[in-house]
Amino acid sequence: MEGQPGEAESLSKGHAAVKLTLNCFDYIGFIAQHYWEIEDDSLDWISPPIAKIWKLLGPYVAHVRTLKGINDYYVSADAIGQRCIQWRIDRGLPDEVIIRDAPQV
Repeated sequence: MEGQPGEAESLSKGHAAVKLTLNCFDYIGFIAQHYWEIEDDSLDWISPPIAKIWKLLGPYVAHVRTLKGINDYYVSADAIGQRCIQWRIDRGLPDEVIIRDAPQV
C-alpha cells in the first residue's frame, strides 16, 4: 500500500522520530489539560525527559508555527513542555544534560 504525503513511511528517519515525539507530547499535553489532574509526583516523574526534549524542540515548533501561520500547531505539546520546564525551575532543579555524541545502545 502506498503511503500518503506526510505519513511516517514517506519521512526520513529523523523527521519521523521528531514527528512521533511531538505527537506523543501533544497527546500527553492534551490529556493533562483536559482529563488528568497532574500532581507533583507525576511532574516529578515526567518533567525531566519532557523538559529536556522540549528545550530542543520548543523553538523548532515555535518557528514552524510562525512559518505556517498556524497558532494551534502542537499547542498541547507546547503547554506540557512549558509546564515541565517551569515546574523544574520553580523547584530549583538543574537542567538535564544533553550529551551530543553519546553512544547509541
